Amino acid sequence: MYNEIRLLSLRLKNPSAVQQTYSCLKFPKDAVANLKTLSAIRDNRTENTVNLPSTSLVHAVRACIPDIASILPGLGLTGGRNSDGWIFSSAPISTPYFSVFFRHWLNVEYPSENLRGDCREEQLKNGAIAAFTPDALEKLTGEVILDAAQWGQWENGTAKPDSLTFNLLPDFLATQLTAPGLRFKLQGEWIRFYRCSSKEGQAELISFPPLKASLGKQETDFYYSMAIAIDVETVPFQAEPEARFNISVRRWVSSEVKKFVGNHAVSVYFRNPLAWGKAIDSGKNTGYFQVAPLIWRGDYHWDSNLLPLLEQFNPLSLKPAEICADPVKALNLKGDRNIALTHADGIYPVHRVGKGWFTEDCRQITEQIIELLQDDWAPINYLRVSVPKIAKSFATPYHSPRPNKNSWDATPPKRLKDEDDATYQKRAEKVGKQKYHERLIEAKRLREGIVACVGKHLVLEIWYQNTSSRDTCAQAVWFNLGRELLEADTSQNYPDGVVVDTCYFPEEDLTVTLLKIEARGIPSALALKSDKKPNEREILAAFKRRQEEISQRIRELPEVPKISERGAILEIAGQDQWEKSWLDPYKICRAVFASEGRLLQYITQEHERVPKNEGDKIGIARAKETLNSRATSSVQDVLRALGVQAVPPKIVLKGATLPDPLVYVGVWLVNRTSETTINGKGLQLPIAVMLRSDSNQVWITYPGAKQNGSIWLPYSTGQLEIASGITPIAAETAPEKRKALQKSVTDFLANVLQSKEIRRNQSLITFDACNFRQALPWLQDRNLIKDALQMGDAPPKTPDKLRIVRIREGEETPDWYGMHSKVKDLISIFDQTKELPKASEMVQGLFWNGVNDRVFLSIAQKASTMPALRGGYSKLDRPETSWSSPQAVELTMAHLQPNDEPSHWAFLAHQLRSYSLAYNDNLVYPIMLNLARQASDYALLVK
Repeated sequence: MYNEIRLLSLRLKNPSAVQQTYSCLKFPKDAVANLKTLSAIRDNRTENTVNLPSTSLVHAVRACIPDIASILPGLGLTGGRNSDGWIFSSAPISTPYFSVFFRHWLNVEYPSENLRGDCREEQLKNGAIAAFTPDALEKLTGEVILDAAQWGQWENGTAKPDSLTFNLLPDFLATQLTAPGLRFKLQGEWIRFYRCSSKEGQAELISFPPLKASLGKQETDFYYSMAIAIDVETVPFQAEPEARFNISVRRWVSSEVKKFVGNHAVSVYFRNPLAWGKAIDSGKNTGYFQVAPLIWRGDYHWDSNLLPLLEQFNPLSLKPAEICADPVKALNLKGDRNIALTHADGIYPVHRVGKGWFTEDCRQITEQIIELLQDDWAPINYLRVSVPKIAKSFATPYHSPRPNKNSWDATPPKRLKDEDDATYQKRAEKVGKQKYHERLIEAKRLREGIVACVGKHLVLEIWYQNTSSRDTCAQAVWFNLGRELLEADTSQNYPDGVVVDTCYFPEEDLTVTLLKIEARGIPSALALKSDKKPNEREILAAFKRRQEEISQRIRELPEVPKISERGAILEIAGQDQWEKSWLDPYKICRAVFASEGRLLQYITQEHERVPKNEGDKIGIARAKETLNSRATSSVQDVLRALGVQAVPPKIVLKGATLPDPLVYVGVWLVNRTSETTINGKGLQLPIAVMLRSDSNQVWITYPGAKQNGSIWLPYSTGQLEIASGITPIAAETAPEKRKALQKSVTDFLANVLQSKEIRRNQSLITFDACNFRQALPWLQDRNLIKDALQMGDAPPKTPDKLRIVRIREGEETPDWYGMHSKVKDLISIFDQTKELPKASEMVQGLFWNGVNDRVFLSIAQKASTMPALRGGYSKLDRPETSWSSPQAVELTMAHLQPNDEPSHWAFLAHQLRSYSLAYNDNLVYPIMLNLARQASDYALLVK
């Protein structure tokens, strides 16, 4: 049994062991005004619309200066943290060398040819340069002490490490793990880690030289390393912070780059002795890797204007084009000057080494870290929570039917060992009949859900470019609805090639009408220039043209029952097929279809692409193999967008104190940048989605929503209204925007809590902390007050009938592995062999640390998309296999009612992750929060 898990995290048990002095440098405030004015002149914009060029400066520092322990964001000028510093270094900061570096950066960032050349601009530039003289910088240097003994606690009992801890403790630990001569055992190999120039609050290690895998018929060599990211996290109501280790695969480009898709930069890691003096490079970090971004824009070059700086301060032996032409030569596997190009999605040829490490590999490295640091740090284990059993009145989650690759039949069972043909055939037929029977049961539940949520007439449209997509999507509709022959009752042809299929299901009195329409130019590239990024006026003109085209086509469609809201599937090219991202009609088509009352989902046409190389052939073959499955998912996504839930999310625990009925609410903050809206303006919008334990229906609200005297609208109606355009929050500066956002969210939440649907019922509300804590500071670890909700400046309140669960996931939660209670394994720990509990990722359930009864880890079953492998494998045995363990989702019982049992409510939130229409695997979030997040797909247009 696996009743215990071990986190890839450590708890400090000896605070006196963490004490180190760091040099620090503040960013000169005297330069800020001059730099903003220069940026406005260079970019031809107003000063209040430009930001300081912090990104390019950080890239320059990471590429050219070693021994940087941490760099604060925003040049250390935001969040009141400039009192500590901006750059922190484990080596003394030499202001003469930094002064030279900054001066060169200024000349690169603001070249004379990009300015108008008048006297004022020269004065501005000279004024900025004056702020970076050695004497001026000397006044901004100092020392800070990382001292764990100074840690305290917030009023709610949460650990209160100072800001230096989050930024410098990861570097402190990284230094210990990269000590000279220290090597780690990875199965039969020895690996060594090196520090890298890292992001704020995170230290990064990579193993080097890389591991090699010879794969494929040609036994082509592919190189990869182990990467470890170290950061610090606090846990609500817990007195000690945790140091967390995220272990991942870093794949290096291992052959000439043939294709570079997208406009995103990829990181180049390089080890190169500095050419500009020992004052800043003491020589103790000869193994330190710098990082620089490389990008393709017609040719390969360094991003952020790094070329002149690298040539001046850290010249590499190869230029970007030479690195991409022969990346293995750049690796220089037998030398100490190494250049490694990170392989990212969009780089071709593809890398054959799979993503992720197997559990055995992560366990072995983690146990060696524990062994190395055992005097001062302790491992962290969580125990399985014992909860009541689920009662028979529990509403079993809908199980989505899945086709078998190119066939609509169920996936045949695997042949058993020593099973003869006749026995296998008989068993396969029995399994097939059973799965077919199960599909019919699920189809009936889905039809009942459609009637309950949409009504007795469902209208769907398929806008296709290829007949293969048309036919497959149509079959997917009937497959989901349980039609044995995967075809309609009647089919009628109309002018312009439109076909209308109709099917009646008498048991539910449900009529389904399916229109098949040739898309023609609707999903084609927008009428914009590819050589220049368009402005807002040009984008809106393209939006209007596409809107007129679609509206005209819709007006020409045959008359079908006038259903105001319907679902549509549009066949479109994949995102990597557009020459420029702004030519992709994805966002505009969704908004335009919404303006015509259609909730739109997509299916990509990659199965019909013409191959250009061997990599394309592999991708196209895979797309053809998965077409049935992709079409099935598109149909289910359309039904989900229409607000269909096959069953009510009713969870009943034997002997538990959960009330019935229950109202479930998920609150999500849409936070779009100017790059992700249609008209290039950022927007922020809180959305809440409501479900009930005794109903299939889904409701949604947002600021300003109103229908029939209620703030709650049907899910489909709300999404269509959101798509019509959002009024942005009016504020100029970042502090004003944050304050205005918090007020907007506070008012919105007050309306939600005062709505009769919430006020009169026992309710559970969920938030994602990372998504919502800026808008609602109460969700921050240090501000959480048990059983008291605080919004804005108002005093904390204890709303009756209300429970709140705060959720964290992703990078903010720890990796883990299960520990068997009885079975042991022999594991190599450095030069020794130790007996340790058998490890596994095949663990699911709810876990806690045995002390903090408000914080739980929810772990779902392994995803169905993962290989069907049992434990015991290593990446070195199966390098081509991608692998990941289910993530641990943190559930904090922030607000409960008297006599509530926290573990029961945690288990309820855990179970609500299984109620999905489109996935058989568990969701990351409980269903209501997941639906709120997905509704943000329609927040695309700013009024």
